[in-house]
Amino acid sequence: TNPISFAYPGARLAAGGSSGSATHEVAFVWDMATSACARGELEVLRRAGVPLPEGMAVDADGKPTADPTAGLAGAQLPFGGHKG
Repeated sequence: TNPISFAYPGARLAAGGSSGSATHEVAFVWDMATSACARGELEVLRRAGVPLPEGMAVDADGKPTADPTAGLAGAQLPFGGHKG
């Protein structure tokens, strides 16, 4: 699924230290995917030979799969299940 991300500048915060005059910028960054797991997790499970938990992916034919290789060739499912 398409990732959702945004960022915005934050406040100037005192950095501390003995002078107390140094500041630094703090930004807020939000980065998330709407899939049940990260694509990298499918790759980690594939390399480890571990099956996928139910509801994480479908194969190239759109059928649910526990095979990470088939899931990588197919599609990841959204978190929270079907949104149809």
